[in-house]
Amino acid sequence: MLVLEKQEKYDGHQQFFAIVQLIGSRKQAENFAYRLELNGQRRRLTWEATPRSIHEGVSSAILNSDCLVFDTSIAQLFADNGNLGINVTISTV
Repeated sequence: MLVLEKQEKYDGHQQFFAIVQLIGSRKQAENFAYRLELNGQRRRLTWEATPRSIHEGVSSAILNSDCLVFDTSIAQLFADNGNLGINVTISTV
């Protein structure tokens, strides 16, 4: 499951946090890896990690920025007609 959260940090500055959660235990999650990609004209932003278990939640990952983090200016670089696409790849390890 892809979780995308938007937070306002300071003076209206917004940040986006994207992370993948596995519906299963932490041990099961360790058997997988995921990659999130934003693609634009001659640009690519990639994040690779092990998914979090649904039982762990994502709060600590977001608090520690242990996920894909980008702001509105980065989002605009990768947006297509105002729409932002995130490619998600999940594989076994």
